[in-house]
Formats: sequence, C-alpha cells, structure tokens
Amino acid sequence: DYIQIKENGPHGEVVHLGVRYTQVRSNDNVDYLIPNSQFVNGEVINWSLSDSTMRLHIPFRVPYGTDREALRELVIAAAKRSPHTLDVEGKKPGLWITAFGDAGYDCQMIVWVERDALMRPGGTQAEYHWLLADALERAGIEIPRPRQEISFAQPTAIQVEPNSRSSSST
Repeated sequence: DYIQIKENGPHGEVVHLGVRYTQVRSNDNVDYLIPNSQFVNGEVINWSLSDSTMRLHIPFRVPYGTDREALRELVIAAAKRSPHTLDVEGKKPGLWITAFGDAGYDCQMIVWVERDALMRPGGTQAEYHWLLADALERAGIEIPRPRQEISFAQPTAIQVEPNSRSSSST
C-alpha cells in the first residue's frame, strides 16, 4: 500500500509490517519507522486501499480573456501526452476553472493516474506541470502575475514669506 501519515506528513510505500512498527519507504528512499499505535490512534491516508487510481489537480492561472474552450482542448491534449493519464469513462482528463483571481482565471488540470504514478506524486505532478507549461507557451498564453500600481503624489512647493525671520526679544 501507499500511505501517508496525517495530511502533510510523511508518505511512501509500506515495505515491512512489524509487531511494534511499520516501515514506510518514501520516494526519496528514506525509511520511516512508524509506531503501529499511530495507525490505530492517528490519521492515516491510504492512497491505494480500495482503488489503484487517483485524481490529481494541477493548479495554474491564465489571463482573463483567454478562450476557455480552446484552453480546455489544449489542457486535455497536454494531459494525454503523459503515459500516466487515464482516459476511460468516468476518469477522463479535464479543465476546471476554480476561481476568478486577481490577475486571471485560477484553473486546474484534472487527470486520473494509475498506481505507479500515484506512488511518486511529486514526480508525477512535476511532469504535468512541465507538459502544461510547454502547451501554454506554444499557444502564446502567458501565465499572469498579480500587478501592483504605485502612484506618487506631486510634491507641493513650500512657500516661505520673505520677512518672516524669527526674532527673539531680550
């Protein structure tokens, strides 16, 4: 099984079940010895328990005014260039627009992948980011950056009256 301890905790493949601990090997070849009590009392996410597929969300942003239908076709074509992408009924690649951001549409490339890809989530997501960046660049779609406008007030002239010396009386 491919598991994760807590939401942002270590994750990897279970390589050994012991009486007191479970050995989990990460994708960086780091072994975690996790006390079995954490499996009983803590939060454990099993990525491969009931199904060997998983949906990934690859976030990106495009400027307002982008042709959304053309973007959908571009994203789906980019996803299909990966051998990890499933394209079966109920598990097809797609595009979601998730928010109206400061500088454009916040989007997600949606892809379903098999067990071999889900067991290396960082590398798989990096592959999809690469494919998406290539497709957007070829289409001439620049990822927008938030803009800030800074304006400077015009300096005001200081007026000094000619005979306004300070005098002290003694």
